[in-house]
Amino acid sequence: MAKQHDAFVAALVGHAQLGSVTKIDARTLGRHSHDQSYHAAKPPIAVVQVRSEEHVAALVRLANIHNVPIVSFAAGSSLEGQTLAPATGAVVADFSEMDRVVAVHAEDLDCVVEPGVGWSELREHLKPSGVFFPPDPGAAACIGGMCGTNCSGTLAFKYGTMKDNVLSLRVVMADGSIIKTRNRAVKSSAGYDLTRLFVGSEGTLGIITQATLRLRRLPTHSNIAIAQFPSLADSASAVQRLVHSGAPFMRLELIDDVCIDAVNNEIESPALKFARLTTILAECAGISESDVTEQIDAFKLACSSAATSISIATTQQESDRLWSLRKRAFFMAPSLRHHEVGKEFATIVTDVAVPISRLVDILVATRKLIANARLVAPIVAHAGDGNFHCLIVVDKNDADEFQRAKHFRDQMARLALDMQGTCTGEHGIGIGKQHLLEEELGPGAIQVMRKIKKALDPKNILNPGKVVGSGAFGLSAALSLQKRGHSVTVFDRLPIPAQDAASTDISKVIRPDYADQALYQKLALASIEKFKHEWNPDAKRRFGKELYIECGTVYATKDTGMNDFERASIATLKSSGVETKILNKDDITAIYGSGFGNEYQGGYLNPRAGYADSGLTMQYLAQIASESGVKFLTGPQAGTFVDLIKNGSGATIGITTSDRNRHYADLVLVAAGSWTPSLLPQLQGLCEVTAQPVIHIKIPDNLKHKFDASKYPVWFADVSKTGFYGFPISPTTGELKFANHGPGFTSSFHVDTRPGKTGGNVGERKKWLTNVTPTDIPKEAVSKYRKFLKSAFPELNKFDITRTRLCWYCESWDGNFYIDAVPGAQNVFVATGGSGHGFKFVPKLGDVIADIVEGKPTEFKDLFKWRTKPDDVKFGDEMRATMSDRPSNLDIQELSTLTDLKAKL
Repeated sequence: MAKQHDAFVAALVGHAQLGSVTKIDARTLGRHSHDQSYHAAKPPIAVVQVRSEEHVAALVRLANIHNVPIVSFAAGSSLEGQTLAPATGAVVADFSEMDRVVAVHAEDLDCVVEPGVGWSELREHLKPSGVFFPPDPGAAACIGGMCGTNCSGTLAFKYGTMKDNVLSLRVVMADGSIIKTRNRAVKSSAGYDLTRLFVGSEGTLGIITQATLRLRRLPTHSNIAIAQFPSLADSASAVQRLVHSGAPFMRLELIDDVCIDAVNNEIESPALKFARLTTILAECAGISESDVTEQIDAFKLACSSAATSISIATTQQESDRLWSLRKRAFFMAPSLRHHEVGKEFATIVTDVAVPISRLVDILVATRKLIANARLVAPIVAHAGDGNFHCLIVVDKNDADEFQRAKHFRDQMARLALDMQGTCTGEHGIGIGKQHLLEEELGPGAIQVMRKIKKALDPKNILNPGKVVGSGAFGLSAALSLQKRGHSVTVFDRLPIPAQDAASTDISKVIRPDYADQALYQKLALASIEKFKHEWNPDAKRRFGKELYIECGTVYATKDTGMNDFERASIATLKSSGVETKILNKDDITAIYGSGFGNEYQGGYLNPRAGYADSGLTMQYLAQIASESGVKFLTGPQAGTFVDLIKNGSGATIGITTSDRNRHYADLVLVAAGSWTPSLLPQLQGLCEVTAQPVIHIKIPDNLKHKFDASKYPVWFADVSKTGFYGFPISPTTGELKFANHGPGFTSSFHVDTRPGKTGGNVGERKKWLTNVTPTDIPKEAVSKYRKFLKSAFPELNKFDITRTRLCWYCESWDGNFYIDAVPGAQNVFVATGGSGHGFKFVPKLGDVIADIVEGKPTEFKDLFKWRTKPDDVKFGDEMRATMSDRPSNLDIQELSTLTDLKAKL
């Protein structure tokens, strides 16, 4: 448990009303750590089994004082993660014991219930009165969660969704006050429709403690009709005819042929199995036999032209058997893969809806998407209102399949949006669809929602969000935290991926060579594996090219011997199963030419290394983060950090941005690359911002083949002495990139120490965009590059430098990252200090950051913990060239001109 929550839990346990109903034992916390969704389990810090509205109000007031998030929980049947606690800590309000039916007004066709009442139990309770409550989602669902998600079910075609069946609510607001949204009258024009504001808000605006529900008379007669069709398109066309017939069917459902297979798996008798055809089921009901007959006739008329068979139940037993097709669909979907022994399956449920005129189009298109994604996904539909689900059966341990499933889910949702539909018909947004909400409604509507949220929950304690800075550290952390159930917003002054970030260059080295630093090597090798086996295949599908190229790296030395770094790297790599190759002068010359071979006469090749298209990688990372639900606020106003928001006790509760908006959160992670020291004065003396000069040379077409990655590994030219390294030719730009890992350049230092300020410009950067013109790098750097090229690559020295760039890094004093809570800044974490090598870990770095933020055991915690710098230790790491003790001040440098970049022949 995080220390900041100790006081809250102590207050709960000692509370006169809440102490006896507060549970903090592992079993209770574990039971409330998951729901029915595929999202990772997250134990809360405490569970309060509320038994009255007074309990709820007292809990909210206490949580408000301590800035602790609250998540409501009853049955835990959510399919989108709405009941999951944020991993940084939340208290769960368990409503399972607030399950009273307070009153039934059969004469008025309404009832009053508490949120923990299950709809199926309510239906049984109401039967003697001859009335029922129509919404019928998953069997375990309770009224509170049903209100939160605006659920519906199979009866929505006739009776509407939850919003159409809730008359009034009692709600505890974020400050502990209690409101009633309206009285019991069926219609009212009194003020704003607050009832519908809270229905569908998923617990983010207030906590429902009582609901007045609209009831309907039970039909006295009913029957089940089914029709089977040769194709999905035929059945969907029949649904459109059924809807347009005007017949008041009570239910109108569709099940595809794959789903029929699943249901048949539990039917033992061959005679009772259903034909493997797409099937429509209709419940025909009314207050007389003639009502039912009219609906059956309409059903036959609409289906007869295309159906292969039509059946009408003649007994209750037969009705039950026919309806079992729909009732058993979800539970039997995994049986489609039970022949795959040794695998553990989960079901990801999609949930889109379209106008009924587009039902044929989207069902046909969805079937093609399923095939292209190589997924097992039967289709079931509340066809009468255009809402349908794919029950995607995935292997929990197959990361690639999980990614394909989530990518398919988003493709399917975007299909619906293109058809003027919705990304969720009844399950809600939750964790997994936040990125799709803005696509559906647009930024204007989202901004209105945010303003409502801020007005009603100013401290953001009701299902709160997290705020994360940007950069390679920030995006990887955002993705991992979002996948673990956090609600993440990324802020950046520039569009994501930020153009001025060092990580958005055209190429970055991916290497596991770290001398005897085994943890870095382990992280690098794990990242390489994820690049190769997860990100590369996915990127190839998205962009037509891979992100990571395993061309190898060559560490070349001035003589035939090895330095300490290289010898240690070879030994540590070997212990991890990576075999390197020792190179002599002839080997070096064969690869890089005689100039390089004469200068560097020995070294080694590591085949398990290479480079990544870093700009495309960051674009990919931003894309999959968005698809996972990460929200982005960018631009000089909305995305620019100004200050931390603190409460009366000094704890950080959010940030303000340049547009004067206040963004509340229960955790702020500053991961803004080289801008990080400007935001956190605590980093003064521990990190400094330096700029490393980079040049690019355009290669003529007739020479490009010599520098292709298939024969030209990334090279390091005795880098601890010279600092120079380079890459194969970029297939995108046709350029060779040369870089330097030396002291670099820095700008002036200034710290704003005025009270209330965050520190001003520590290691102030020179420009927002470092590649605005070709003259950004100092003339001194151009001169050193030309001198190096003249000796090592004389054949390239005759070409102009076509592009330059200053890559800005946040350098830590010892070359290790800072990933930890910031001392003296409650609820603020930092992830920085990349020293130019953070990018290579980007596929796995986010998981490390998330583990540390969540307080999970990790072998990296000590390596990246907050630490002080001894006075007698210089900045630097083992691979940094020692050309000077300190970086040169960029302010006093003469910048190069276009003439300086021309070749000197």
